[in-house]
Amino acid sequence: AQAGCASGGFPLGLLKTIRGMVGLKLALVAVAAASGILLRDTNGTAPQKQGKTTAPVNGSAPSTSKVLEVGKAPRRGGEGQANPAASVGRARMTLNSRQEPALSFPEYVDGVTTGRGIWKWNNALEAYERHLESFKQTSVRVGEVGVWSGGSILMWQTVLGPLCHVFGLDIAEESVKFADGRTTITIGDQGDPAMWQNFFSTVTPSLEVLVDDGGHTAPLMMTTTTSVWPHLAPGGVLAIEDIHGAHYLEPFFKPVAQFYGQNAAEVAGVHIYPYLLLVHKTGGATAVDPTRRPGASVAPGSHISTMAEIATAVDNAPPGSLVVLENAGWGNFLNPQGLAYFFEYFNELHAPAAMYDTPEGCSHTADPVCATKSTNSPMQNKIKGVHILVNKCVIEIPTAAPVIEAVRHGSKWVKYPTDHY
Repeated sequence: AQAGCASGGFPLGLLKTIRGMVGLKLALVAVAAASGILLRDTNGTAPQKQGKTTAPVNGSAPSTSKVLEVGKAPRRGGEGQANPAASVGRARMTLNSRQEPALSFPEYVDGVTTGRGIWKWNNALEAYERHLESFKQTSVRVGEVGVWSGGSILMWQTVLGPLCHVFGLDIAEESVKFADGRTTITIGDQGDPAMWQNFFSTVTPSLEVLVDDGGHTAPLMMTTTTSVWPHLAPGGVLAIEDIHGAHYLEPFFKPVAQFYGQNAAEVAGVHIYPYLLLVHKTGGATAVDPTRRPGASVAPGSHISTMAEIATAVDNAPPGSLVVLENAGWGNFLNPQGLAYFFEYFNELHAPAAMYDTPEGCSHTADPVCATKSTNSPMQNKIKGVHILVNKCVIEIPTAAPVIEAVRHGSKWVKYPTDHY
């Protein structure tokens, strides 16, 4: 999905939906890379895609009553074919000592110069490195809404390891070309709850990770959150990308505060970064708590008990240190009112002073040479991330004013179904 915004502040991810959402029928697509494509529409018929031949199944003519499911991962937990790698929880690979050290998410993306395009904000990649660490070399199921040019699929599979299976969801039918033995592609509208119900009924019963890099509008983000969360595995992570602008507070952050607050027993941590909201579900690895990392520093005066003290504590905190808000009288910090208050207080993390393309206007093209950059807001200069846990809120102070940017990597970029380029 597109990571940036137009220089005028228009969310670029929305470009993905302008035409593709119009008249889009609910469809689940399964691909046999060497055999063609079979589509199933809402009427149960299986029309043949133009330019492709519909492959026979086991030498017979294809049935119009089901979707050909090549490239689909085995289902788990007694539902369909068992996955041997998941016989005891999530299987973990034992790395041979002679193997090359595993790449981090930022290292992987920085090394991509050719092939499928990938476009992610650099601070989001750093967040994934810390929040998805426990999933590396496990049989993790990653769902990504908005696979666009396909580069992110390879990133998840490379960094998380060979047991990772990616479930890509997109409105662009061209995305089916990315399906293979480790990638399942579903064509559908993320704003349609029926699509999600069908997805979890017929494609995979649950996911460990869901990354929403799709349409980037508040209604789409809310539908994705409420549809996926019940099917997120214990210990799972749900991330919403590209939250650009203070205008998301009312239509997205306040409703999602109510949703997560009403499900607080299942929420281990809510993590706010510029343009990114990431939530950990209970039941797995402990949610990220910066106070537990080696070398964590909370300076005198940085341990506070009221919201009124945050601004002064942040201003006075040494670079690279933490501000910790704790108040036993508040109970669970993850209640609806508490989350809404935190989201409103830190809303400026999503509102840069400016956002622009280099070269100008490149985000509206398929040019591989393109970057979207931010001019930081005052809060973005002072705060790197906010971590709302059950009994405290931890605020990370950067060592220096962060450089927040999304640089395209790769040489092959898909033209999206819009009129913008």
